[in-house]
Amino acid sequence: MKNKNGFRGVRKSNDAWRAKPYFARLRVGETVIYSERCATAIGAAIEYDTLARQAHGSKAVLNFNARRP
Repeated sequence: MKNKNGFRGVRKSNDAWRAKPYFARLRVGETVIYSERCATAIGAAIEYDTLARQAHGSKAVLNFNARRP
């Protein structure tokens, strides 16, 4: 399910003063994994895809279908 940022797993911090307000959040079982902060929602979506691929392998549901190394 995509959120109001338009990408799966991407959140925006409530801190408007941050230079990098976006981050990715992925839940794997009871564990929650956070990415580094990103300046754009697209950057955070790429981070989410990386985390999802590491956690779920080929069964991961991604924001972008193109294969990235």
